Amino acid sequence: MLTALQGVIESGRVRLFGETPPEGTPVVVVVPDLAEVERRRRDFDEFVRLADQEPPTEEDIASVSDEELVNLVHEVRAERMARRQHAGRD
Repeated sequence: MLTALQGVIESGRVRLFGETPPEGTPVVVVVPDLAEVERRRRDFDEFVRLADQEPPTEEDIASVSDEELVNLVHEVRAERMARRQHAGRD
């Protein structure tokens, strides 16, 4: 039987969150590609930086439909891709 566990690497050791298997249990650790993790971290940091520049909204987020949220995500992605393509031409 397999079980998915979550944790972090600390000082070269895996620290699991929550209930852990008994001592001596053999495990296989699967981690994401480190370059991909760093790219996503940079993307998130960029998002936070841009979000901090936006004025606070008066709109109640609960009133925004799923369709509107999806459209906003697609719009932001398109703008981001356009900026990256433009930056690549400089």
